[in-house]
Amino acid sequence: MEKMTLEAYLKGLQDKGENGTSKHKLRNENIQEKHRVARIQRLKKEKKKKSKLVLFAELAFPFNPTTGEADDIYGPDSKFRPDVTPTEAALMMKGYAHENAALKESLMRRAGVDNWDTSAVDQFTEDDKVIFKKYRVPSLYTFPVVNINIPVMTKDFARDYLIKIDRDPMTGEVIGDVPVALQANRFFRSMAFEETQELDKMIEEKKIELTEKQIKDKKRDIWGRVPVSDDHPVNYAIVVELPLSNTYDLDGIKLSAVTPEEIKNLLRITKYSSGFKDAMQKYLQGDWIKYDKYFDFWEIDMACPAEGDTPMVIGKDTTFEKPTEKLIDTDGFGVFEKSMTTYIDDRDDIEQIVINSTRITVYDESVESQLCSALSTVVDPDSPYLTKAVIENNQDFIALALGDIADQLLMSVAMDSDDREQGTATIEAVNKAAKSVDLEEIMTDDMEDFDN
Repeated sequence: MEKMTLEAYLKGLQDKGENGTSKHKLRNENIQEKHRVARIQRLKKEKKKKSKLVLFAELAFPFNPTTGEADDIYGPDSKFRPDVTPTEAALMMKGYAHENAALKESLMRRAGVDNWDTSAVDQFTEDDKVIFKKYRVPSLYTFPVVNINIPVMTKDFARDYLIKIDRDPMTGEVIGDVPVALQANRFFRSMAFEETQELDKMIEEKKIELTEKQIKDKKRDIWGRVPVSDDHPVNYAIVVELPLSNTYDLDGIKLSAVTPEEIKNLLRITKYSSGFKDAMQKYLQGDWIKYDKYFDFWEIDMACPAEGDTPMVIGKDTTFEKPTEKLIDTDGFGVFEKSMTTYIDDRDDIEQIVINSTRITVYDESVESQLCSALSTVVDPDSPYLTKAVIENNQDFIALALGDIADQLLMSVAMDSDDREQGTATIEAVNKAAKSVDLEEIMTDDMEDFDN
């Protein structure tokens, strides 16, 4: 492959009407509609399955690649992300820095070094790694979603719905009409808050004794029963899946036989679950530096449990660990690495492929109508956690979405019924409590095996 200069790369982007940021904002915030392009299979988790997952890396520069400084086009929220291997991207930047003193000085300053020999513009050196390692990140694709888990609407499993919410950058408040899904989330979170308050009171009065872990788990379970989430980002990763034996050797595949075309057949798309993320953090934080052998990708061994009654249980009990047998020590690694590099540098329209592969349903008027019809099936009007405070703070939602139940609930507050506790679920208190737990992880983790 002919060496690419930064100028040539940027010229190519300009010719295509692009600028090197995330074209569809998948690696930042927003996305576009689906198109008919190739799809990548979902990563499946099955009992006793073991696989080596190879996760792509990319370089993400929070500044203009020609100046080394942020501007109106490139910055922390719109990073320059060359769609080539990190090695190729680093060499492009190095070559430009060799001729551009301002960029070179900026990169050195950001890396905290006083000297950087850029004369070998065709060679990626250890000094180059020091300069560029801080921009090396896992290649992830982000979608803004709400997660709904109401059986009459979503059947056996929770589902994500693609949603676009405009918020005030200063207050975080929704601009315009608040979707029913977000109103529902506030309602159910308020009930969860009341339940956690009862738990705290029982512990304080020594009616029950629990360890800190037990308390945390119980509260996680309470918040986890909230059937409609707030809007939040969900991350997907593309990996190369290599089958492993029970002893973690490659099983039925030879690296020397893996061509760039075969790389495409081995691609899988998966949610970036907490287990996967925790494993990657050990690489990024240096805990697994001994295994971080490749600048363009990472390898992680995935092991599914031997037992599990449902896909959700299997997903939850799946582990992600450092490699038992490193690829670099395997026969044919050089061929595999070259095929990976060729695939990445030659691939086209990857964000469109990701959009098509995730197949996330758009939250539109039809979905909102389904949600309104389904909500009453997960509301118990006699719940002790459906307090006067919850009802008072969610009257518009109750009237809109809860059908025949609504009149009963609203009347109980209007009449100040003694049959219902007052409660303490103010909007401020609920929001504060919700921030103390990772609701996004609870609502959406370990669901990557299920198609929408």
